[in-house]
Amino acid sequence: MKFELSHDTIARAIYERASTEDKLRLKILGFIRSRYQFYLDNKNLLTKEDLSYIDQGSRKHLHRLDLRPEERAFVDKSRKAVANKIFWKNFLVGSIIIILAALAIWAVASRAKVEEARASLKRSNDENRVVLDSLRKVKRRVDSLAQTLEKGEGLLQISEKEKEELIKQLVASRDSLEQALETVTEENVTLKARARTLEAQTQRGGSNNLQEKIEKKEKELKNREASLVKSQSRILSSKAHYALDKDKNPKLAFQLAREAYEMDPTNTEATTVLNQVVNSRNDYIGQSNSPKRRADQIIRTYKARYGKLTNAAKKRALGGN
Repeated sequence: MKFELSHDTIARAIYERASTEDKLRLKILGFIRSRYQFYLDNKNLLTKEDLSYIDQGSRKHLHRLDLRPEERAFVDKSRKAVANKIFWKNFLVGSIIIILAALAIWAVASRAKVEEARASLKRSNDENRVVLDSLRKVKRRVDSLAQTLEKGEGLLQISEKEKEELIKQLVASRDSLEQALETVTEENVTLKARARTLEAQTQRGGSNNLQEKIEKKEKELKNREASLVKSQSRILSSKAHYALDKDKNPKLAFQLAREAYEMDPTNTEATTVLNQVVNSRNDYIGQSNSPKRRADQIIRTYKARYGKLTNAAKKRALGGN
């Protein structure tokens, strides 16, 4: 026992005499080895915040750490994973922006086609209206002339046979004009019906396709949001593990692990830290075959004592993400 106390005293004296940079390097070295051991058990690589913590002592001095080859490979693998995650995140956001822009351009083009069809229909209606007005004027003139001939036979010095022939010709001309008027009217109605059908088909097809694409993008965004929540949960559970293992702060560890568990109940690291908080206090809460029920029981037991992580603390823990 005397030897151990002397050894601890000497180690503490040496540590206090070390420079600030050396202390930080030793602290980072311990953090890397702790996270590497956790990686061997759970296959969780270092997060973006973990790498930022490691690099705070200047990344160029990382080679000065007494890391084993497998620990150095673990750090490099984590860097590549974080870089790939950032790349795919930017790629997904860019793709969504491009797709939404293409949909907007397509909608504008479809709208322009409908407006063009409406303008063409209006021009056709105007032309038909002019023709119909002309035909009505001619018909009125023919009717007036026929009535005059029928009522004023004494005004014309022609024979009865010639009068009857002239009246027949005028009546035939009137019938032809009425038939022409009916034909133009039917064509006008048909043209309007076709235009309405074209507009309805364009709007219905465009609306359905656009709705399907919007629903597809909403589903992708929901999946992306769920993945982001899981990622944030892993970050918080990692911070909780560090707070308990290195900082010896069970309150902060409980708050971080509780938040991580409530965001993602499948986070095994969060449930592990909650159990470690209980073990660090030598408390007995009972046993449960379900990790989820066990975690819920721990949270109910300690929430009055340790409380909940504030929004500001959560934001700091996530690095402002």
